[in-house]
Amino acid sequence: MPKKETLLEKELNEINKQQTSKFRRVQPSQSSLLQHKKSGIKSEDIDFSTFLKLDETKLGEGHIWDVHPGAIMALAIKHKKTGVMTFCDAISESRMYWQDGKLLYARSTKPEFRIDQVLFGMGLINKAQKHTAADLWESSGGMRTGTALIQMQMINPIELTEAIKEQIRMIIHDVCAMPAGDFAFRSRGLPSAEYVAFDISTERVFIRSFRSLEQLNELESISSSLKSKFVTKTDAITRAHHTQLEGTDINILNRFRKTASLKSVFADTNIGLQVFKNTVTALYLLDYLGMTGADNAA
Repeated sequence: MPKKETLLEKELNEINKQQTSKFRRVQPSQSSLLQHKKSGIKSEDIDFSTFLKLDETKLGEGHIWDVHPGAIMALAIKHKKTGVMTFCDAISESRMYWQDGKLLYARSTKPEFRIDQVLFGMGLINKAQKHTAADLWESSGGMRTGTALIQMQMINPIELTEAIKEQIRMIIHDVCAMPAGDFAFRSRGLPSAEYVAFDISTERVFIRSFRSLEQLNELESISSSLKSKFVTKTDAITRAHHTQLEGTDINILNRFRKTASLKSVFADTNIGLQVFKNTVTALYLLDYLGMTGADNAA
């Protein structure tokens, strides 16, 4: 007897069919990449919506080499979007499911990002349990595997929440490292009857994912000059505590309470330069920091 599709599975399968048909799965030509690289934007001239080349209320679709994936996600967070976001290149595809600007969960065609693999990698299940989890994943198409493991008492809800955070962090990091590909966002409601909502602290996970990037690609313009000045937005500290940002992030925000250059703030931290730039960029994208210009000092 064939397995009956749940309401959520039907909804997501339909979304998958419609979105997948849109993607060309092509790599940009070398001339396109070179032209894009030469069209750099000076940090002091950045206008957020123009820089992203996106309508803030309609994320739509486009090419990853035109718009950084991190900027696309930041818009979904800032504008509390609900829908399905898809990123794909020639070898993989990742989907993120959003509700009011929060990530419910994320999926990738890369096997290392499956929840059973993540749980095993975190040491939360053993090898035998991993095989059981893999069987559950295969039989359900990846739906509700974690919930099933809780019911089987292999893990508890706290462990599952931490694993989902790590899974999403890994997928965000992987997507942000894509050199080329396509993206699409379909704004629509998701049926709530079939999923278990977890508090994954979306902004905290987003910043953590950004922090570990080796390079910022198109977003390098935001923090390329250490003379650039930033200031903490009026409600940023309150928001940071409410969204449970990490201590490192809040510390950086506190140092920008008065307008300061990246150089002066970095000199007073104990983290690496790339990590610092990545964190500042993420805080800027999420509207915790505002850019005020460039310092004339050497």
